Amino acid sequence: MKTIPSIQRTHTVLLVACLTLGLALRVATLFYVGPNRGPDRTSSGADAVEFEHGAWTLAQGEDLRDLKGEYSAFRAPGYPLALASLYALFGRNYLLNGILQIASSLATCVLVYFVAMRCTLSERNALLACAAFCLLPIQWYYCAIFASEPLAGFLSIATVYALLLAVPDGQEPVGNSSYTWLAIAGIANGLSMLVRPIALLVIPTLAVMLVVQHSFRFRRVVVGVLVFFMAHALVVAPWTIRNYVRFDRLALVSSNGGSTFWGANNPVVADRANHEWGSWISTNFAGDVKKREVLVLENEIDRDKMEYRLGLRFLTEHPEQIGNLLLGKCLGLFRVFPTSNNQRFAWIIGAGELLFFPLAVLGVVLVLADANLRSRFLPLTVFVVVLLETTLIFYMSIRFRAPTEPILAVFFAVGTGWLADRYLPLRESMGRLRQ
Repeated sequence: MKTIPSIQRTHTVLLVACLTLGLALRVATLFYVGPNRGPDRTSSGADAVEFEHGAWTLAQGEDLRDLKGEYSAFRAPGYPLALASLYALFGRNYLLNGILQIASSLATCVLVYFVAMRCTLSERNALLACAAFCLLPIQWYYCAIFASEPLAGFLSIATVYALLLAVPDGQEPVGNSSYTWLAIAGIANGLSMLVRPIALLVIPTLAVMLVVQHSFRFRRVVVGVLVFFMAHALVVAPWTIRNYVRFDRLALVSSNGGSTFWGANNPVVADRANHEWGSWISTNFAGDVKKREVLVLENEIDRDKMEYRLGLRFLTEHPEQIGNLLLGKCLGLFRVFPTSNNQRFAWIIGAGELLFFPLAVLGVVLVLADANLRSRFLPLTVFVVVLLETTLIFYMSIRFRAPTEPILAVFFAVGTGWLADRYLPLRESMGRLRQ
């Protein structure tokens, strides 16, 4: 196995400078938005208001409740629990949210560097990956609002790093050390699922990709995936039990998957003529159906399951629309400008994504085309596949893509490094010829 190069002093200075700049940009954005500003439904959506309210109820020693004061599982509990721990210690101070978000994002920057070092074996590429993530405007923005993206991004890259330590160079898990790191990766992914339930898809995706890569070592791979799954399940189980006790129904984490699924699989978003094509709309688009089949159900989990059924009903009754729907969703995956009435905000975010995302996609293509890189990048590729699965099952927005951007930053470094190696020497040669 190739060894990871040691970090030279010059690169250490550059890394510290990069992290310092990343910290400064995040702090500046927080103070620009307002360090003591509470959640804003208009600019940040209902999520922000409900997350913060849930954190405050938890900090007071109560169970998670919605704005009506009723027990709820609609929002995933991970981010409210993290914020609640700060509220419990220091009171309901909105600045604490900014501190939590910036700390999560800066820790993510550090892990991006070490993941890139382990995958690319190059200090240059590791610095490129770290710098790219530090300089992404959308990551600054999420540090200034009440959102789960910074914490989700940190837990995703932490899962990847632990998987890289468990399966070095893409090898199958061998020995106690590998299984220990697989357990740590499972814990990180379990915490990630409590923040964003879509992290559940990591388990089957990882299992399939390991089996495909190591088809002749099936038993060892299965044991490794079971270790990962068991550690993951131990983290998620207490909240699943809580949901069963509260609602007398099984809900692994949250109950808003149905509204997301139905809102992303219906005749409105399947129509190319609509502005919402391939995106998501509120399930109030079919008000009569919602009143008749969803709102009549008293149990929150039952309503969630019914909305899943309504989305599936549309797909089974209108198979001719599936092609249009999937095409719109895939185009949404490559969208770089957010939908916003604030044009300045949209252009700032879009400018960063326009430079970042195409080079990250190039990096993915280069990795998949190289057998050695495919092996080393396997844990990162798992998360890219999960991003695609999320797009096809639900839909894609820049917000959904943000927690995967720490991983995409490593692919960005591969793409950028390849372009530099390919074209910069050519420019130097042309310069020498002119002389």
